[in-house]
Parts: sequence; C-alpha cells; structure tokens
Amino acid sequence: LTRAKMQEMGARAVANILYAMAKMHARGRKVADDELEGELLARAVATAGDFDPQGVANLLWALACLDTPHIQVSGLMAESMAVRFLSVREQLSVENKSQMHQWLLCCDLHPEWRVKLPRSMQKVKEELGDAFRQAFALQAPTTSRLQADVAKQLRRLFPELKVEEEFEDPKSGYSIDIRAERSGAGNAS
Repeated sequence: LTRAKMQEMGARAVANILYAMAKMHARGRKVADDELEGELLARAVATAGDFDPQGVANLLWALACLDTPHIQVSGLMAESMAVRFLSVREQLSVENKSQMHQWLLCCDLHPEWRVKLPRSMQKVKEELGDAFRQAFALQAPTTSRLQADVAKQLRRLFPELKVEEEFEDPKSGYSIDIRAERSGAGNAS
C-alpha cells in the first residue's frame, strides 16, 4: 500500500510512516526492507518544502533510529531538511529540539554520516546545537521495559552491586540507562 500511494504522499505521511518504522525498529522489529526506506527517503526529499517543524524532527529522528544505509539519499534529505529546519526554527517545540539533538548526536557518532554531513546541517548544528542539547537535557528520562528487566536481573544476579536506573552523569548531563557500582567500592561500571 505504501508503494502504491508513494507519489501521492505528502510530507506529513512520509514523516509519519518513517517515524512509525523507526519506533518499530527501536523495539527490535524491522517492518520494511531497505528499498522501501530508500523510496520513502527520496519522497521526503521531493516534499521537503512542505514539512512542518514536527515533521522535520520526526523524520530526522527516524533516520537516526533506522541507521539507514542510504547515505546518498540521506545526505540529500539532510540537506533538504536543514534548509527547511532553519526556515521554521522559531516554531520548534522542546520535543522537536530534543529530537534534533538526538539526530545530531547520531551524526557525530556515525563515521559515514559525520564525514558526509552537509554544510547546511553543520550550520544548523552551529547555530542551534546548544539549544537542542539544552532541550534534550530538559526531557525527563523514561525507563523502558527492557531496561527495567535488565536492572532487575542485575540486582538478582549480583546482589553486591548498587544498580541505578536513569543515572544522570554530572559532567555531560546525559542520562545513563543503568549504572552498576560495587557497594562501597566507588567504581561504577
């Protein structure tokens, strides 16, 4: 159905589908092949001027989560989305900014993306990166069921460990899903 309606899809539909695919992917379920992801990304480039702030943020967050192999299309899409993002920057919500921080962090960590990050996206990072990071830090961390299960098993298997969920690193401000420390030793793992 997605392929059959591809040329009729607007920006919102493309963003929603890729966002849903990324949510499923994050839960360990791949729901589409790489070819369909590539077609959707190409459609995102074609409709880039129609994306609202939420659509841009959702799309780039999805791209980070899907870890898509479509670097060429991804580069074109990042270029298109960066231009669009700069034009709607005044309308960004805290959640949009937080998602953008996750996208930029993914770009920093992914060797191929770091090298191929378009100049326009580098401009977004330079101009808005601090605001994105601050928005991300404002978001309350959430504990996933998997995270809670892992923490529970660590406590069960290693009762001598002090296990903390959602530990905030004082230096970076990032939330660490699980921190395990030997009781009294002061050495975190």
